[in-house]
Amino acid sequence: MAITGGALADAIQTELKRFTGADQARLVHVDDAQLNASPAVADALTAELAIRLDGDEARRLGDALQLEEAPAALLLPMRPDHVLVLVGERLRDLPTERVDAAAALLSPERPRR
Repeated sequence: MAITGGALADAIQTELKRFTGADQARLVHVDDAQLNASPAVADALTAELAIRLDGDEARRLGDALQLEEAPAALLLPMRPDHVLVLVGERLRDLPTERVDAAAALLSPERPRR
């Protein structure tokens, strides 16, 4: 999985990390071959849903992304081929309302007027 950068990516990571209380964040560009390597990332991207991971599954993903420690993770899909991965202990207790709000911030859907 390739980690993407740039000013916009940095701003997104910083703000969503602050909003969720995550310790670390990575914006990951995902291609077809990489979808097979991480089922959770594939699920988040194809279902267009936020996914929370805990324990060993979160640690495996953290290891794959070279994150220091990932006791829990939150995967937020961004279309067409990016997933924001947030990790940290506080994500375990993040209320569903905050998860939904974080996902809505990254949703490609525009509000109707």
